[in-house]
Amino acid sequence: MISSRSAPRAVGDGETFATGRFRFRFLQTPQMPHGWDAALLFEETQSVLFCSDLLHQNGDVGRFHQTLVDNRDGPTPGYLPYTPRTGAMLKRLGELRPKVLAAMHGSAYLGDGEQALADAAAMMREVLARSIESTGGAGYRSASNPARFVAIRLSAPVHEVVAKLVARSRFGLDQPQRDRATLEFYSSSTAFACAAATKLIFEETP
Repeated sequence: MISSRSAPRAVGDGETFATGRFRFRFLQTPQMPHGWDAALLFEETQSVLFCSDLLHQNGDVGRFHQTLVDNRDGPTPGYLPYTPRTGAMLKRLGELRPKVLAAMHGSAYLGDGEQALADAAAMMREVLARSIESTGGAGYRSASNPARFVAIRLSAPVHEVVAKLVARSRFGLDQPQRDRATLEFYSSSTAFACAAATKLIFEETP
């Protein structure tokens, strides 16, 4: 466990740190709710899961399902990505048995957090995963970056996809240039990145 008086350092997945009488567990959740570097915090002494945008609700209480539909059908269909690992990550969060789900947008949930997260997983699978499958990923690609799109198509972790994209498309670059190329694939939707991602799909999709 990391003390609040320790020297600053990176926190690993599952590691805990204390802030006085509270103890937090750091949880890496790539692509959930958004980017590859996403993470959540679980406060263990009171069983509070800080959900960031995971349970985003527009308007009245209990509108998570409708918010998923609104985002899917609106100008930001990739707002909450659904990847091959989303279900497992939600199950892991549920196994913490949180008593409070503290959403950044909308109402907090007080009660059986494990069941609430299982319900959320079912809703996300219904609204987001089926939409991706029915469009061959096209709807997801329109609002996301190429590395995440390829990760869904190949059922591979995003960091592995990015490594392949950088290795194949920017061969011979020095380390600073490779770092910039990696950042581009994680964060951009440039024509270059999309072309390289499309090539990888056709090479590796059966």
